[in-house]
Amino acid sequence: MGTAGRATGAGRSHSTLLRLGLSALALQAAVLGVPAAVTPHWFFTWFPFGRGWVAAGGAYSPHMVADLGFLYLGLGTVLVWAAVVPTAQLVRAAATGSVLANLLHLVFHVRHTGDLPAGDAVAEIALLLAVVLIGIAVLILAYRPGRVSVTGP
Repeated sequence: MGTAGRATGAGRSHSTLLRLGLSALALQAAVLGVPAAVTPHWFFTWFPFGRGWVAAGGAYSPHMVADLGFLYLGLGTVLVWAAVVPTAQLVRAAATGSVLANLLHLVFHVRHTGDLPAGDAVAEIALLLAVVLIGIAVLILAYRPGRVSVTGP
């Protein structure tokens, strides 16, 4: 296989990684967004897996929990769109929005572990950090010179 074949394979690999990263971010947004939007009280008291991470953070407000769900669903929609139609600007905008939202979410939880047991606090922070790192990896892939295989400027 010649150089052009390797470049094409590398471009496909790059595009696949980009789409997988965007899909992972969209999945995380859906995992939070759907239950928060559809069943806010259940999400507040149960999430995740009956551990009550959300309830440990303060008083329940159905309006605020549902709004959080709606916002995550909106972000998830843009992330899915970017994974399906990965134009450079859309991928960069979607990944930047995800990194910003999840980084601020992470900072909040680092500063406010509430009444969570130590193991739950560590798990919560580790999961939030993983999502931030996936978003940063997508951004790096989207800006990588000479290897950007997404379409558009």
